[in-house]
Amino acid sequence: MAVLDFVVWYYPLGLYQNALVTDQLHSRHGLTILLIWSSVLFCSTFSYMVMTIMHNSATAVNVPVIYAETGIVSFDAPSTETCGDYLASQPASKAGRLLNPDSTTLCQVCTVANTDGLWTTLHMEFFG
Repeated sequence: MAVLDFVVWYYPLGLYQNALVTDQLHSRHGLTILLIWSSVLFCSTFSYMVMTIMHNSATAVNVPVIYAETGIVSFDAPSTETCGDYLASQPASKAGRLLNPDSTTLCQVCTVANTDGLWTTLHMEFFG
């Protein structure tokens, strides 16, 4: 795989011409193919590691999402209701997670309560 990547990338881009000027053609060929080989090796072993850690899609299902301050949506609640009462009429899939249900002034909502909601926004479904 590394040799194929080397031939398809190194020669069409003309990188060998830089080595001709300094008379280092063979050493640069060797270094470049080692660089490509090590990146292919790293990518393949990294993917195996990730597959070992997350061996099925259920690992990322229904995990609570923790938002930074910038990811929280804030809005004013109606003066006669608490945030929890106001958002109770919203469908659960649309409401996300309400951070302060007893507040009567400023409601703070995480738009996605868990990873299931995040996957749904990306049109992905996991069954398990």
